[in-house]
Amino acid sequence: MVKNLMDRMSLCDKINYDIFQKLHTDYIIPLDIKIDSKLFEEEIKEYHEKFKQWGPSHTQFPRYGLPLVNMNGSLDNKIDPGCWPLDTWADHHPDKIYWYPDFRSHTEVMKLESLKPLEIISNHMLRSCILWWNNTGHLKPHVDMLPDYITHLRLWGTNKTDKEYHFHYSNGYKLKDFEPGRIYLSSVVDEHRAFATEDYTYTFFIAVDLNSIPLIESLKI
Repeated sequence: MVKNLMDRMSLCDKINYDIFQKLHTDYIIPLDIKIDSKLFEEEIKEYHEKFKQWGPSHTQFPRYGLPLVNMNGSLDNKIDPGCWPLDTWADHHPDKIYWYPDFRSHTEVMKLESLKPLEIISNHMLRSCILWWNNTGHLKPHVDMLPDYITHLRLWGTNKTDKEYHFHYSNGYKLKDFEPGRIYLSSVVDEHRAFATEDYTYTFFIAVDLNSIPLIESLKI
């Protein structure tokens, strides 16, 4: 029986931290996957009403999520654990504890013309979302994985530049010069935070399984 989030994570396939470090030679690494940001911004308007508040905390800030890959492929779940921080979900639902491999069903958002570049990784995608922040939307300092529990890879991108989207690591490093619409392999083991200073800031928040590693290596630019 799964008793807590660490217990659930321990049941997943993992790679050791040395392999992770060899794969992540920088904080973000550009991949040969590029989303047309302007087309995406137009297409996603159809789904604005489907976005859900990103969990029950910090609701005074404009931060919302729309699933690309969740547990049942529906956008109409009254409560969707894929649109919560999973540690927060586990705290509130100790009888229903989930981790990334539990999310494998694509939603209709994956069919958007602007998201066709994701087809190359679609068979590997686990829990994945579009995050929508307006000005002041942000994530508090956190880590997404632990060195002893590398269960998936994180891919990341945004429709903004570093002038509107501020991504800092707690060691003082700030991401700079990232390309709007470009998808990056992202290292999220170190503590980090992000902040939007402009409305309609979208983050491509994507997870892929460990079987994707040869493909991700081949997509590095």
